[in-house]
Amino acid sequence: MSLGSLVVVVGCSSDAPTDPAVASASGALSAAQCDYFAAGGKVTICHATGSTKNPIVVLRVSDAACATAHASQPADRVAVDGKCGPDACLPMGAPHDPTVPCCDGLAPSGGTCADVDECATGNGGCDQMCANSPGGFSCSCNAGYALAADGRSCEVVTACVDASSSGLVAWWRGDGDALDASGNGNHGALASGASFAAGRFGSAFSFDGESSYVSVPDSPSLAFGTGDFTIAFWVNPRDLEDGGDGMLHKDSWNGSTAKGWHFNRSAPSSPCAHPASPPRS
Repeated sequence: MSLGSLVVVVGCSSDAPTDPAVASASGALSAAQCDYFAAGGKVTICHATGSTKNPIVVLRVSDAACATAHASQPADRVAVDGKCGPDACLPMGAPHDPTVPCCDGLAPSGGTCADVDECATGNGGCDQMCANSPGGFSCSCNAGYALAADGRSCEVVTACVDASSSGLVAWWRGDGDALDASGNGNHGALASGASFAAGRFGSAFSFDGESSYVSVPDSPSLAFGTGDFTIAFWVNPRDLEDGGDGMLHKDSWNGSTAKGWHFNRSAPSSPCAHPASPPRS
């Protein structure tokens, strides 16, 4: 059989297995594929010989020979990246025919291998957010969550600080209790109907804005003196009204003088103002 403009013939090893992709192909190498994969006027193809000893040979032929002599042979196919193995696949944009499948994340559409939007079906299996990309997709999570090892599930971030951080004297996580996670024993107690609700990180304390609170006994570790100190917390008010609602404070009252510090919501225009009321202790 004449192969026309045959340039190189390379025989596979004698013990090479029959390529299942060739055996199962129900179509022929297309002229469009010959044109698409041509480089310098040449195309590398996988030619099925019909021999059990050397079932496939790699041929580098002219674009014209690929389209005229080999497109009519159902078992011949293009060698993608020079590969004739069963793992060969067509990249995005390549003309599709039944001889070689599209790569993962792609599917035949309009005669070519096109991107599949995995996020359009079941959110791609992502727990929260799904972002499609050419030939694939990725999952991500909302703030306060982290992507799990499976690459799809989102897990609640239960810690916003390291409990072993130097200088940490108290940490009330609000995860179903008012215990101090710093290890310093500054445990609190819910009072007057204080409860829990979904929070920024896991669960959080929930207050009625009237009388509920968490009470923490005084201790030497909470006596900051006159030095600098830092307090951080997330607050999500359901309603903002005029007034000076207290959010967090430590003080003592002798009947005429308050001693300590306060974090107050002073007004709707400044909901997180936190003036200190000296002297502090």
